[in-house]
Amino acid sequence: MALFSVMRTYTHLYINYPHHPNTTQPNTTQQQTGMSGTDARELLDSGYIAKLCNASDIIIIADTVPDGRAILLSLLEPSESLNRCKSNIVIEMTNRYDWMVPDRQVYHEMLRRIFKLNPKNLFWTANNPFEGPFMHANVGGEVFPKVRLLRPLGAWNVDVENSHMTHGMPLNQETNISTQNMLAMVKNVEKVNRPIVGDLVDYYCMPVAKLPKKYGGPAGLLKYKGFIDFPYQVSVMKFYENIAFGVPQVLPTPRFLHALVKFFCFLIF
Repeated sequence: MALFSVMRTYTHLYINYPHHPNTTQPNTTQQQTGMSGTDARELLDSGYIAKLCNASDIIIIADTVPDGRAILLSLLEPSESLNRCKSNIVIEMTNRYDWMVPDRQVYHEMLRRIFKLNPKNLFWTANNPFEGPFMHANVGGEVFPKVRLLRPLGAWNVDVENSHMTHGMPLNQETNISTQNMLAMVKNVEKVNRPIVGDLVDYYCMPVAKLPKKYGGPAGLLKYKGFIDFPYQVSVMKFYENIAFGVPQVLPTPRFLHALVKFFCFLIF
């Protein structure tokens, strides 16, 4: 049995588009936006989606739903059409269900038609109960498909011995008094004219270590007293990884998080 996992399909389709004498390669290039309806239609009409589905028993579209837009579009083809994907399609959805789609209204209409059609070979999954209602509230439609909840186990497959923590320190370095009494947080790129939590940490001389984005994962965080996190969505896997590793996590209260979002202070910590 073949298993084809579509991870970031949009990039895969444009970089690795197969040259075949019986198919025409779409006249498109990799863009900084999500897949448009025009690009999805070109991929479908070229025969590439049919070849992909014919070679796959299962196709997994992970994280960013628009990456598999051409595959979803094929489900609206007549059942006897050769372009209609017959593979089992599993969507692991997040809040990026319409990430950077340039023609959002057209895309949402396509999704509503798929919701109503409810293809038997299409399965929606999420790692939390919020993704489905959030998507339904924004896309609309009279019906919404069943979303199967797959709880993450927090598995972390990075080789601890070969990974490095911030400042080039090995992860297995013994915890010292300094780090043992400090919290840690990830410092991302700061944006102008917006309040930054990191600035408050500096101003009040808080004992918080600012780590780079590649901080070494949950194993490296165990050397600190705890980890301060400002989640930008509920499906972030590091939250579950830290739980599995026993990393104490400090999260904003709902009131504080609401205030941050209200003043556009998210995604910048």
